[in-house]
Parts: sequence; C-alpha cells; structure tokens
Amino acid sequence: MPVNAEMQRFFIEQHLAVDSELDLSEGISRQLSQVLRARVGEHIVLLDDSGSEYESELLQLSGRHARVRVLSANAVERRAPVRLTLCQALVRPSKLEWVLQKGTELGVDGFIPLVTERSLRKNEKQKRWRTIIREAAEQSGRTRLPQLHAPVALKDLLFPETALVLIADPESPLTLKQSLPEVRPSEVYLLIGPEGGFTSAEVFAAEQRSARRVSLGPLTLRTETAGLAAASALFFHYGS
Repeated sequence: MPVNAEMQRFFIEQHLAVDSELDLSEGISRQLSQVLRARVGEHIVLLDDSGSEYESELLQLSGRHARVRVLSANAVERRAPVRLTLCQALVRPSKLEWVLQKGTELGVDGFIPLVTERSLRKNEKQKRWRTIIREAAEQSGRTRLPQLHAPVALKDLLFPETALVLIADPESPLTLKQSLPEVRPSEVYLLIGPEGGFTSAEVFAAEQRSARRVSLGPLTLRTETAGLAAASALFFHYGS
C-alpha cells in the first residue's frame, strides 16, 4: 500500500525489515524533535536504498534519540525513463552543489565530477556532496540514491561499451535531439565542461572514445545550467 506523500522521508544506512525496531541517528533524531517538532506516535517513511519505502512509527523521541517500529514496506521504483550519468566538470562549490541537488530531483542516476584542463581543482567535498544528494532524494520522493563517484580526470574516464556518450560542444553542427537514437539506449553519459568549456584536445579525445559532440542550443548556457537542461530534454525525449 502506498505511503502518505506528506510523511517525512529519511534515507538511513541500516537494512530495514517489517516489524523490526531500530534507533535512528542523532542527526535524524534532532531533525525530528527540534526542527519538525514530531511527536511519539507519528508515522515517517524510512528508506534503505533498496527501492522500497518503509512506513514507520515513532516509539520514542527526545533531543538526540529516536526509536521507530517498521510497520509496512511498499516496493516502488520512481526512475527517469533512461539511466543518465552526469559527468560535470569541477566548478565553484555553490554551482556544483546546485547541479547535484537539482540533478537528483530530476532523476539523474549518477554523478562523476570531472577534472579538466580548465576546471577548478580544489573543490572535493564528498561528504557534503553526499548530504546534498541524500536530502534532495528525500525531498523529491526517490527510493534510491544516485551514485556519486570520486572525481576523475577526463582522460581517465571509462564508459561501458553499450552506453551512449554525449559531450556538450557549442561548435557541434548537431543538436542534442539530432544525436539521440530512436531506440532508447541502455544508459547515457553526458559530459559537461567547466565555465571555460572543454579544450579542443579534450573534445577530440572524447570523440576517439565514441563520444558524440552535441550542441545544447543557440544560446550560451552556464555550466550549472547546461547539464540540467540537457537532462530534462533527454528525459522528455524518452518519455518522462
């Protein structure tokens, strides 16, 4: 039975099972008691990244401690119509965090921070990135967390043989729509450059590894806008 959409949602690290009882983390306990002003007896939704929602009842609640009983499980998959990994060049922290948050809300399956010739190199805050992704997944109703990969140099990035690989290039004669196959690909990797864009050598190297150059339109998009706009277009094209 579907859970109430108005219930607060929390991803936790423990494996969940119906009729079990468990203590929640201090962070979640504080949020429930001090921010949300929840009360004993209220129901919340717990998620363990398995694809199921677990409706749970608050048994105990104090400033730093909360205990719940898992009442029921609802298997549900809320996914975009195509698996998309967004490979975003490292940019200023606020911009990258925006991409992670909004990309998660849109349905992106994975994020790979890219180190490129023109990208910022001192912006690797994976703990904070994971928190942003988790909170966005809770807010948007996802039942699985996007995968966050460690930053990797563009030259070392590897792609599955069956994946469709697209690299944003304003000089491409082909638009995103023109580059998409009629048959839905198994997965898509979308490469977005930093504020100065990819170098011509980087674009050429990506093409040598089967990437298709695509234009995202006649207007110049900010790097934090480009990937999100392309993701939205991809999902719309394949049925979201």
